[in-house]
Amino acid sequence: MLYEAKFIEEIVGEIRRSIPKLVHVGDKIVGIDENVKQVKLLIDTKSNEVSMIGIYGIGGIAFLKNVREGSKDDRGLLQLQEKLLSDILMDKTMKLSNVDEGVEMIKSRRYLGKVLIVLDDVDCPKKLRFLADSPKWFGGGSIIILTTRNKRCLNVNKAYSSYEAKGLAKNKALELFSWNAFKQHHPTFNYVDLCNRVLHRAKGLPLALVVLGSSLFQRDEEYWESTLDRLKTIPLDDIQKVLQVSYNGLDRCKKVFLDIACFFKDWGEKTVAKILEGCRFHPKTELKELDDKCIISISNGFIRMHDSLQEMGWAIVREKYPKNPGKWSRLWEYKDIESVLTTNMGIENIEGMFLNMSTTVEPIKLHTEAFKKMNRLRLLKVGPYMVRLSQDFELPSCELTYLQWSGYSLESMPSNFYAYNLVELHLRFSRVRRLWEGNMDARMLKILDLSHSKQLVDISSISSAPKLEFLLLEGCKRLKSLPRNFYKFKSLQTLSCANCLEIESFPEIKENMGRLRVLEFSGTGIEEVPSSIRHLNGLENLNLRSCRKLLSLPDSIFCLGSLKTLQVENCPKLEIVLNMELDLLSGFV
Repeated sequence: MLYEAKFIEEIVGEIRRSIPKLVHVGDKIVGIDENVKQVKLLIDTKSNEVSMIGIYGIGGIAFLKNVREGSKDDRGLLQLQEKLLSDILMDKTMKLSNVDEGVEMIKSRRYLGKVLIVLDDVDCPKKLRFLADSPKWFGGGSIIILTTRNKRCLNVNKAYSSYEAKGLAKNKALELFSWNAFKQHHPTFNYVDLCNRVLHRAKGLPLALVVLGSSLFQRDEEYWESTLDRLKTIPLDDIQKVLQVSYNGLDRCKKVFLDIACFFKDWGEKTVAKILEGCRFHPKTELKELDDKCIISISNGFIRMHDSLQEMGWAIVREKYPKNPGKWSRLWEYKDIESVLTTNMGIENIEGMFLNMSTTVEPIKLHTEAFKKMNRLRLLKVGPYMVRLSQDFELPSCELTYLQWSGYSLESMPSNFYAYNLVELHLRFSRVRRLWEGNMDARMLKILDLSHSKQLVDISSISSAPKLEFLLLEGCKRLKSLPRNFYKFKSLQTLSCANCLEIESFPEIKENMGRLRVLEFSGTGIEEVPSSIRHLNGLENLNLRSCRKLLSLPDSIFCLGSLKTLQVENCPKLEIVLNMELDLLSGFV
């Protein structure tokens, strides 16, 4: 039976891999025909040659997506190569050890036949050398298309035919603008002159037409005139300043826009909403306003933002103090963060700082005073081993809502740490032995991830976290027990203690925990499951795989009406008991 299930699974996978991938291209696509016609002329469909086309122009004229953003170092390039090969070979398990291996792998797959590859937003020639450098890499009849704002990419690589994407002709520009400003293909009569004046400033750029049109939807003529007055002060070729007019017209969500531009682009909508809510914003209305005004789009549960709008957000953050990052409200680039943390300059205005992992930089040696003055800090993310901490490290911000610090090197959070507003705390691969001293009030905490913190021995200090939804402790090999009042975590949805080798007892559940859906105890040292498990009436997945000391399961496990999956593979002592019970039953037949 197991063999048949595996065989069926492989057949289903093969069918899925044979189905072409569909790409959503948006609604109300206007004026694309002429550009498509010109690009088609560059594609050789009569021979079996490989066609390589480069489309260049300023951002906003328009898929291996986000080549620029996803390949800032060799690690990013490697991930893009893996994504490219996964799509070509329809194999999600593709892994590469380095970018040179990736090049050879791409070249070696040319015999598979023709492919269509779109590389979006390539910003330097080096990236082409590792992704699609030559027609010899691909099978006959393949089509490789890239888009770029850097024409030099095409000047350096002569394999690509180049095409400059043009702005929209006036009639098409008016149609696109009207769809967004009036929700129809033409303007209302009394707005025709106002529309023409907006078109003059937008210069046929689709992104500007969409964003400006959306910001003027259902606004009166006085508001239009005010917008046009602001546009008059902007150079015609400055797209960011044109787009900033829409930012200036936002009512309540300027901070939310800047948070997304600097930190949360391409994050899940639900995750971002939880964090923003913890920052005392109103994400349901604010994300909707940004979406309605086409400043973001929400697609398949993820928040998307055009690169030009993101760059506008960065420019707004830097605007008043372009050379003094210590006075910015948000920091997201390594060089700026290093400057601030090592010199301790400014820093009082900082609300968010994301220091992402990079393979090309050295860890920052932290100035002892660096975080001490960040009293407005709401959002903090530090990649693995990116900062060296001293024992007198302080993090006193009362506003902290989101903290992710992979590889955090101290034994606990600092003594002046304040968890009251904390919504998410991620300390994967940390060296903490306990989170903090005493029972700190963490009433807003929803996600706690301490996975692979091998020195962790005690988590009793999280007892005051009534809203906790996800408790992730996988690989905490020295942890021996869960909090005694575990059953009081009424909001808990997922508990993972996988490979917590020292946990030998399953927690008693004295009250109903109806929201708990996933319980992961695989690889632990538990010997039995208590009959009180019946209180987990919403449990759907229970994993006890590789619990080598597990002796028995209670009868009450059959009372779990929502249970869909029970995993007990590789539990040798349990198997012996079950086999003995089956033998006894067979004796009565």
